[in-house]
Amino acid sequence: MIECRVPELSPLIAKLQAAVAEHMVKNDLPVGVSQFIQHKVTSDFSYGDDGVEAKGGLTGRHIAKKDWTYAGTIVTAEVRSSVEFASAAKALARVNESSASGETHASNLLYILAPKIIGGDLRTEEEILSEVNSFLDATLSTPAQCAAKVELTGMFLKNPQVQLPGVLLRQTRRDDLEKEVSIFSRGTEAVGFPYPGIIGEVSCLGSPNEIHEVVPKLVTMLRLFAVASVNYSVYWYSLGSKSKPIHYPGTHSVPPLTALIHAEDEPRLKKFWSLLGPALPHYLSERVPSGTVDYLLVAYERYRAAILRRDSFEERVANAVMGLEALFLEEKQEVAYRCRLRAARALSYLRENPQEVFERLGYAYDARNSFAHGDRLSLKRQRKLTAKFPDREVVFRSAASYLRKALVASILGPSKKASLIELLDRALVDPAHDTSTSAFFERAADVV
Repeated sequence: MIECRVPELSPLIAKLQAAVAEHMVKNDLPVGVSQFIQHKVTSDFSYGDDGVEAKGGLTGRHIAKKDWTYAGTIVTAEVRSSVEFASAAKALARVNESSASGETHASNLLYILAPKIIGGDLRTEEEILSEVNSFLDATLSTPAQCAAKVELTGMFLKNPQVQLPGVLLRQTRRDDLEKEVSIFSRGTEAVGFPYPGIIGEVSCLGSPNEIHEVVPKLVTMLRLFAVASVNYSVYWYSLGSKSKPIHYPGTHSVPPLTALIHAEDEPRLKKFWSLLGPALPHYLSERVPSGTVDYLLVAYERYRAAILRRDSFEERVANAVMGLEALFLEEKQEVAYRCRLRAARALSYLRENPQEVFERLGYAYDARNSFAHGDRLSLKRQRKLTAKFPDREVVFRSAASYLRKALVASILGPSKKASLIELLDRALVDPAHDTSTSAFFERAADVV
């Protein structure tokens, strides 16, 4: 009999094995079918400054596999009526602190084990015990080594890889594309496009749910490092070295904005990670607690909308400007002038030309005001804009970059919004306050 760390599970597993063996002798379990697509790169594979280059794309070979899920539910239903099940359920209720009942946990364990034992995926006692321990680690929130392979879009690497605290970022390889996916996978994942620009290999020691917080934080950190529409298209999560990775789908869309991390950017990226990682508010990592209202959250939500959506020029610029307003405004009058002035002063400490910031935000406010009034830029204002910037996207990219830098500085700064506004206003009228204002931006100056 298998010896489990929750002793009452051992008789339950023995009961399950006996029930499976009896059905195998009778040969009366129904066989289901699962269908998959095996991707294959059809041309030469390379990775350049724009990520994966595979001009021939991918082909998909259809694969049908036996599926024992329904058979597993039949055996599980039989075992659930046993005294072994009742004893195991009481034991799991005793050792578990979650709101789920012991019967729920015991049933979930059977639903996991039964199809794998029937299908031959779990043959030895060691394999079964490893699966049980992984289940207990997840169920009991036992600290364990968690890992995830994250497919990221919107960003590329010049060098093959860069090691950061808790995560390895590397270029996408051929074998990352040549994978097997269910035909029921969401949207473009089934056809393998867009190709991931970067693969993130994440690891942490903690509760199993922690990896689901680490992945969104990885995405947020990369978005704040560069103006890029970073998303994860999918990640594969595993608990321990022997557990089978579990598939978590994300967003499958071609990113509007991309960024390349050059070799010379890597020292800054490492410093950025070590500074911003501990300081990043948890509510900026995609999971926002109900009722949270915070100027950093508003600014980040506007930044995220600006870089992720394929909206009109006016709306994208308006989102970036509204993000800056969340950081630099408390008043309701003269908002454009105050925001431009404070942003220009603040960004001067982050190695931006204040005159250029002030001027470009003036054009950005023209677009913002047009959008706010339900309109597009007038022909007169469009001609004025293109006379200065033949590519008007320069105004959007500048506004988004200003917001990114100001947001990072506000997260790393030693005081809150009201104090920052007071520092900026004093520095604008009295050079004697320049030193204290500069100190607010000191941590961010070398990493943005």
